[in-house]
Amino acid sequence: MFQPDVHDCIQACQNCFKACERCAIECLREAGMEMTRCIELNLVCAGVCAYTERELARKSDRAERMALICAEICDVCFEECNKHLPLNQCAVCAEKCAECAERCLQMAGAMNYQPAEAAMYDPAVAKVIQSARRHSCA
Repeated sequence: MFQPDVHDCIQACQNCFKACERCAIECLREAGMEMTRCIELNLVCAGVCAYTERELARKSDRAERMALICAEICDVCFEECNKHLPLNQCAVCAEKCAECAERCLQMAGAMNYQPAEAAMYDPAVAKVIQSARRHSCA
């Protein structure tokens, strides 16, 4: 049986995955708006949430590290979706990303990792985080 905080984190990852997928689909339908960056981050965030969920469910030794990486990506996606708050799908996605980031940080906190250390574990993830942060500030 899972600890309640692990279950909560898994549920938050599932909810964020669903919200990001829906946001990406709905943003594709937005006429006259430049939504490329939002869609890109939704897809990245959904993928990381799905992977993190699986690692947590398997009780993998990488679960806490993935939770920290997930929190980083969710934060970047949250920032992008906040730029489009009049759109319901972006408002819902931003809310779910914030919840997921909070739960994942709680999980990662058990190992005393700092957010800046998340990218050290995988160079590919480091590139995604750096790219996401660079473009979200543009």
